[in-house]
Amino acid sequence: MMNSKYVPKRRFKEFELDDEWEQLKLGDHANILTGGTPNTSISSYWEPKEIPWMSSGEVNKRRLDKTDNMVSNDGIRNSSARWVKKHSILIALAGQGKTRGMVAVNNIPLTTNQSVAAIEPDKTLNYEFVFQNLSKRYDELRLISSGDGSRGGLNKQIVSDISIACPNVNEQELIGNFLADFDSLITMNQHKLDKLKNLKKSYLAELFPAEGKRVPKRRFPGFEGEWEEKKLGEIVEVNSGKDYKHLVDGEIPVFGTGGYMLSVSEALSFRDGIGIGRKGTIDKPFILKAPFWTVDTLFYCIPKDEYDLQFVNSLFNLVKWKEYDESTGVPSLSKVSINNIQVFSPSLDEQKIIGRFLMQLEKQISLQQQKLDKLNDLKKAYLNELFV
Repeated sequence: MMNSKYVPKRRFKEFELDDEWEQLKLGDHANILTGGTPNTSISSYWEPKEIPWMSSGEVNKRRLDKTDNMVSNDGIRNSSARWVKKHSILIALAGQGKTRGMVAVNNIPLTTNQSVAAIEPDKTLNYEFVFQNLSKRYDELRLISSGDGSRGGLNKQIVSDISIACPNVNEQELIGNFLADFDSLITMNQHKLDKLKNLKKSYLAELFPAEGKRVPKRRFPGFEGEWEEKKLGEIVEVNSGKDYKHLVDGEIPVFGTGGYMLSVSEALSFRDGIGIGRKGTIDKPFILKAPFWTVDTLFYCIPKDEYDLQFVNSLFNLVKWKEYDESTGVPSLSKVSINNIQVFSPSLDEQKIIGRFLMQLEKQISLQQQKLDKLNDLKKAYLNELFV
């Protein structure tokens, strides 16, 4: 073993005076195995569903308590799929998009396909420590893949040769448990955010008329009667953004289809509006707080005096924008297509109540998203400081 000349930036107090960390090769301290796929044309290999079997895409779950698929005992006997011990580290060797190089932990014994390598650590390595370490090294694992950086793949030998800087197993366990607890906190807050988003989705479905209806399923007290059918062009003024490159730098934000870009010295609008993509991202409208400038790939829509901004923003978010795509290539919208979209609207008083209600819910979602973002940033900081 070769001693590392580094120690982590942050160390738990009880280990501050301990020796430097050592570089270990995974293949020397873990059993590395790959799996296989039973023949899909033989039904007896897949029925009855007896044994958990995971594909590489399931590493996205990060912690597996179950698998999407099951195989039969006959399937295992007649394939290269092999049992993987509980609390192993599962790394995707290949896969579409971002999957390759991602890692997960199995909380149950399972089998895998050939695109997953299982790392079964020996007593010198704590599984949670190794999992967190490799999670942090995602970009590195992508780079050491065989082939080029985009189409290559990992293999059993590459995984075996991965070096990992380690303290003694007691310190590993403390680090691993600390980060696992942090993951649980992040997961809990992600669930809260998902719940709020689903609640908003449910309210939108009930506070606005369903297709073919003129009144909503849920209504605030004091309001009755059918909503009035309108075209969006009667509700908002649709304006085109412009090229901003000639403008002087300043404090007014510039928005494009990808969100906030930079700032300039002049504004296109001094009234709040709604941004909707003219080209590219056409299905993600958002509120623009004045003053603002928008690029020429973004429309900005200003509600007319008798319409509430928050309510109109909800109308925009309920429109199935891709149905109005006028291009066979890059998605695009026109002023004409926006102006002619049919919607339903109540009185201004009812709009304001619906708008305020949804705005309060959106604030809760925003605050929860900010909390989750801070936790994820803090986790990244801990990963950088707790590992060499």
